[in-house]
Amino acid sequence: MFDKLFRSRAVVQRHLSSALLQERLEYLQRCANQGYSLTTLRQLAVDLLLIQNLLGLTTSSDSLSLAAIQAGVKRWVDRRPRHFKYKNGSRGRVQVLSRAVRWLRFLGRLRLPGEAPPAYRSLLETFVDYLRVEKGLSEGTIRTRHWYVEDFFSWSDVQRLVATTEGSRPKDIRDRAILLLLVVYALRCGEVQALRLDDLDWEKGLLFVPRTKGRKREPYPLSPTVGQAIIRYLREARPRSSYREIFLTVEAPIQPLRKSSPWSIVTKRALSLDPPLELRGPHALRHANATHLLAQGLSLKELGDHLGHRLSKTTAVCAKAALSENLERPSKRASFREEAVRLDSGDA
Repeated sequence: MFDKLFRSRAVVQRHLSSALLQERLEYLQRCANQGYSLTTLRQLAVDLLLIQNLLGLTTSSDSLSLAAIQAGVKRWVDRRPRHFKYKNGSRGRVQVLSRAVRWLRFLGRLRLPGEAPPAYRSLLETFVDYLRVEKGLSEGTIRTRHWYVEDFFSWSDVQRLVATTEGSRPKDIRDRAILLLLVVYALRCGEVQALRLDDLDWEKGLLFVPRTKGRKREPYPLSPTVGQAIIRYLREARPRSSYREIFLTVEAPIQPLRKSSPWSIVTKRALSLDPPLELRGPHALRHANATHLLAQGLSLKELGDHLGHRLSKTTAVCAKAALSENLERPSKRASFREEAVRLDSGDA
């Protein structure tokens, strides 16, 4: 792995000779399987070495609280003297904190305040036993697959996250529209970033989603909740611009958001909560949407259509948190997209 990421033999040897080698390799391989670029993997490998030293992971096997992780990262940000390349303290703090939380969660060493065992814990334990006993998989592979299965927000988490956008600041107004698109329509980051003004048909009440997988535009009924949030953004918060993309930066230079912007929005707002949420990114909102819709009575076929999946087996993966439910209950086809979120009323 490291010889593909670094040209210098000395750097490769430093990564190979440092502690927690297997743990770092397993996590990097998991990220590579998710499609991370070599550049991102290279930066991540460097950050993992930094994180294990910042948090003393090599000298103790104890779990760490989010407060302890934040304190360790803050010490690094406030260090003196600063590196000559140090420019953006906020960005560096968020990136290292995000990667630290995700890695510790992957290792099973993250401790959250007042964390109660999830309702599906018994299913996870059965799943792990199946992988270990019947499949004969290694502990590293089991840990990776266990991590995949846990990677979603609960519906109460989703409600708390969207509630952070209740305000009149341009950033709050924009982020509310983005979060509702992620929650109600389970869009991918690139799909939100690629939305253009032409993708909204107000007369027919349709939203055309430019699917990043499949390269086609899919029409969806425009939810009143989402439509009102977008209208408010266009009227009150969107800067005047010749760009046709719906969502633009708040501060100069005014330009369309990057594909990674929705991820940053979810991450920062998750950290701002009390208690903070674990950092899982917008894809966790797709999973939350899927499990919530399954609980509302959708079949796998309807869920796959909603998520934009071309293969039924892909939809089955998103159904992981509802394994104990009857996935083929009578459908609620007419209203299921609006049922996906009742965030304003708090009924969900």
